[in-house]
Amino acid sequence: MTNIDLPFHSIEYIDEPRKEADKAQGDLFATDLRGRQLKGWTNKLIWGDNKLILSSLANGPMRGEIEKEGGLKLIYIDPPFAVGADFGFNIQIGNETAEKKQSIIEEIAYRDTWGKGISSYLSMMYERLKLMHNLLAEDGSIYVHCDWRVSSQLKLVLDDIFGKEQYINLISWQKIRSSKGQTSGYGNVLDCLFYFRKSNKFIFNKPFTPLAEERIDSHYNLNSEDGRGNYMLDNFTQAGQGEPRKFGDKIIAPPSGKHWIWTQERIDEGWEQKRIILTKNGMPRVKRYLSDSKGNPIEDLWTDIFPVNSQSDERTGYPTQNPKPY
Repeated sequence: MTNIDLPFHSIEYIDEPRKEADKAQGDLFATDLRGRQLKGWTNKLIWGDNKLILSSLANGPMRGEIEKEGGLKLIYIDPPFAVGADFGFNIQIGNETAEKKQSIIEEIAYRDTWGKGISSYLSMMYERLKLMHNLLAEDGSIYVHCDWRVSSQLKLVLDDIFGKEQYINLISWQKIRSSKGQTSGYGNVLDCLFYFRKSNKFIFNKPFTPLAEERIDSHYNLNSEDGRGNYMLDNFTQAGQGEPRKFGDKIIAPPSGKHWIWTQERIDEGWEQKRIILTKNGMPRVKRYLSDSKGNPIEDLWTDIFPVNSQSDERTGYPTQNPKPY
């Protein structure tokens, strides 16, 4: 693994002041009136070879600053996909095109070609992922964006560095709405994100999407008499054989191959709160109130991120630009 520590030099400040409400004293992101960060290592865009930068972060004095604030909790990378293309581009300013000559670093950064084939690509990725693993806090995690060209190989690299047991998800997201006609296979409309954790202590704040109106109308169609609004009656079992439990004055066994989703203590509490009812056939059901719902938990298939089309306001003209998720 690379163990280089190079100095960082400030080249440019982007003077875009944050809202006054965000400038609380002691805030790690606090800025002065010109929008320059007052302290800390966060909110920085670092220019250079990412292998040397990662090594300098891991082995230099900034490592202490990072760990003092709790360490790196999350890394997202959108590395080259080994497509064999050069993505150098011109900058459009108004009605004019500014042709900027690329530096040596930029020539490498915008090129996705690998003279020694997939082995040189994987070697490049392995070095950098190893450094990222070193930098991540024990409760941190990483997302790696890729496509069909290298997904199987990158999964093996990530398994080797993070450990198979730290693999959490392969997220598939629909990058385009319709594909070009394929003569020898199905249309390619998906990219993927590998989600790995550093250890079992990882932090995961479950995201939700709002419930669709159709789901609200069809599911939360019962009205409570306790003033808590609409609710639905939900299943009270999950797969896996479990023991009978007490519901009020009745002892009820779960169906074959099922277990009750709550402990006896929680069942007693729910019974007192009238959150559990027995149906006509004597089976427990639980009340799920619309007011308690956070929405639908986001799953590992993302189909609601719309691509950047020719009319999009966020379009920059960069060949591999990805859309904003919301």
